[in-house]
Amino acid sequence: MQTLGLDSAVSQLDVLLELVCEQLQLTNTQHERATRSYEAVGDWLDGTGSALAEYQPRVFPQGSFVLGSTNKPRDREEFDVDLVCLLQSLNEYHNDPHAVYEAVLERLMESTIYRPILQPMKRCIRLDYAGEFHLDVVPACPSIRDGVPWGQLAIVIPDRDQRTWVPTNPRGYAAWFHTRSVLAQEGLVAASVEPLPPKVTLIDKTALHRIVQLFKRRRDVHFSGDQFAPRSILLTTIDGLYYRGEKSISNAIQQILEELTEWGLRINDSEPPAIANPTDANENLARHWREDPRHFQSFIDYVITFQGGMKRLRAARGLHAIASILNDLFDPTGSGIVNRAIAAYARRFQEGREGRGIGYTRGETGLAAVAATPRIRAVPKNVFYGVHD
Repeated sequence: MQTLGLDSAVSQLDVLLELVCEQLQLTNTQHERATRSYEAVGDWLDGTGSALAEYQPRVFPQGSFVLGSTNKPRDREEFDVDLVCLLQSLNEYHNDPHAVYEAVLERLMESTIYRPILQPMKRCIRLDYAGEFHLDVVPACPSIRDGVPWGQLAIVIPDRDQRTWVPTNPRGYAAWFHTRSVLAQEGLVAASVEPLPPKVTLIDKTALHRIVQLFKRRRDVHFSGDQFAPRSILLTTIDGLYYRGEKSISNAIQQILEELTEWGLRINDSEPPAIANPTDANENLARHWREDPRHFQSFIDYVITFQGGMKRLRAARGLHAIASILNDLFDPTGSGIVNRAIAAYARRFQEGREGRGIGYTRGETGLAAVAATPRIRAVPKNVFYGVHD
């Protein structure tokens, strides 16, 4: 059980950032609803009478649900769950991509439940649960690649417009992210990346999970739906590549932003860099930077602004000042995620001061005040860098 001390400004800021991440998580209701819907779609695709059954369909999630970096949507936005429908007995050499797409689409169209909420997209079939979330079902075939990381997990997906196969490896990517996230935690073994995981609480998350959550939330605030907002997979990959195993969230974010800022300054007027997919060196996740330089400049502006906000946050003293900067960074519309995190922090801190034997540790629902032990440091009575009496 890892403990978080409260005897330094950095430790206190890490606790606050962790509590913000707790507020960013999907609610139990949101996660359970998405899980039930995901499982039902899988049952339908492989159910009695399904024409897909002979192709041995296997449905598994990809993206932030597997990585554990899903954020609660802002305002009235919907969150998304990406699902792969892998037809295991097919392959890219003997099967037409358009036909595979149409086969999965046809099976979903047979359902009176899914037909009214179904929307064919370029590379997926979207099921829109209006006002809540949408499930993006991606048809796929196996495509084992020798000599590349996690190549045995690689797949191809159809591009409906171009009628071509597109290589990808969501399970391999999840495995790569796991190896990056446990740099600071020895002795952990990789969990299965295929079933939809249970709701991930903060006790399950590493510093890298929280860093990605905060980078994505800051992205959403900074761009507010702008076309130049970087994709989540690009932010996640950059965070994973630049993460050095720090246990401190604030220190790690500062280090990543500093390196990105120096990196941006070194580029100057030369061609923006490529960010290779860790599971496929031929895929440039930052291809938009070269297609339109405004994408890269917008990304650097985002980094510099984020860095400035973090510097102000690390220099701030007094809970009101810290709350104001946190709101500017992560919740300027006042949805309440920062204010609830601040309230929880102040409440638990006060409990610790009054108890004189209370410390902070990670519990089932995030950070909790517990009785002090030699490994759980008690809260000092009047040594708090962020609260004034």
